[in-house]
Amino acid sequence: MSQSKVALIVEKIYQLLMINVCFFITTLPLMMAFIMLKPEIFTIPIYFIVGIPLGPSLFSIVYCLNKISAEHEIQVFKAFFSYWKRVFKLSLILTMFLMMVISVGIVDLQFFSTISFLQWLNPVIILLISLSIIIYSNALFLHQKEKSSVKELIKISIYVTFKNSIISFVNGLLLTVLILGMIIKPAFGFLILPSLLIAVLLWNSQKLVEINNK
Repeated sequence: MSQSKVALIVEKIYQLLMINVCFFITTLPLMMAFIMLKPEIFTIPIYFIVGIPLGPSLFSIVYCLNKISAEHEIQVFKAFFSYWKRVFKLSLILTMFLMMVISVGIVDLQFFSTISFLQWLNPVIILLISLSIIIYSNALFLHQKEKSSVKELIKISIYVTFKNSIISFVNGLLLTVLILGMIIKPAFGFLILPSLLIAVLLWNSQKLVEINNK
């Protein structure tokens, strides 16, 4: 392997690490909440407050990875934080809605599990949570291509989800792994996984973009 290829690989790894550092800085309050707080109904409002930076941080990772793919070398900190400000409103709305669906769904699962004649609703709730995660994962990658409003982006993401369910399912699964990683192993989930898993999501989503552009 030539020195130029080795240097290129090292540069890519460095850029991925810097993206994770940016993500870690912006989502540090959420990581501390996962470490210090127990997942109870009374702590849900706290998770919502400290989770505000999560949306723009995820969307900014996508932006940086797309920019690296197109330009090969970027100023990661500048690109990440400038886009973080630009995408704040759109990503906040989408992420807060996803967090609300997940939170309400988990509370309902706990409640319905204690009532025998309502337990049949549990699979429905799990399906709704899964579908919301899948639609959100598609919105992550379609928002730059479409540059549309929140309402239009949601419509397009729902359409693409059902248009190509297998690719969308993989996207949702990868995003679920990232979320679980941040909850179960915060240090690993916030410092290592974000850019790696979203890079895989981006690669998997190329077919979604092609389908949507037809």
